[in-house]
Amino acid sequence: MDPLLPFVALGRIGSVAAVLPLQEAAAKPPRDREVDQAVRQAIAEIQSRINGAAQGQVSLVGTDAGKLSMTDGGGGVSLPPDAGKTPTGDLE
Repeated sequence: MDPLLPFVALGRIGSVAAVLPLQEAAAKPPRDREVDQAVRQAIAEIQSRINGAAQGQVSLVGTDAGKLSMTDGGGGVSLPPDAGKTPTGDLE
């Protein structure tokens, strides 16, 4: 059996849940250039099937926890006014 066949199969039918295990498997020694290429290809194929997803896309949650907002200056992050509060008071 071709050792790259599992990666080709995952690229064709794998779900997003396969991406992290693929990356982890490729990172383990010994590294192989053909395996690395097959893993990158499989991940690209899986991600290309995700409806509405784009490279570098960020998902947002429906609650205020973890909320981010964009700033005019590149790379900036702002937090809501009560971000430093806990149920018992201010963070130190």
